Amino acid sequence: PSMREVANEIARLCGTSPDLVSEEQERDSPAATKDLRASTSYVQSIMSWRPKTSLTDGLQKTISAFKQDARIMGKA
Repeated sequence: PSMREVANEIARLCGTSPDLVSEEQERDSPAATKDLRASTSYVQSIMSWRPKTSLTDGLQKTISAFKQDARIMGKA
C-alpha cells in the first residue's frame, strides 16, 4: 500500500478524517516522493518471512496500545 493508503486506513480506524496534502500539492513539493510504498517483498525474498498479522489488524492493535498508554498516563 502507498503511504497515502496507510494514512487513510489509520484515519478510518481512528474514526477521523485525514488532513493529507493533495496529490497535486505533493507533486509540487520539493520534498515530494514519486511513489513511496511500504513493501515486505525484499525481506520475504531473502528470509522467507511472511507477516502473521494483516496491516489492518496490526494498525488496530497499535492504536489500541497507544490509547491504553494514554489512559495510563492520564492523557485521555
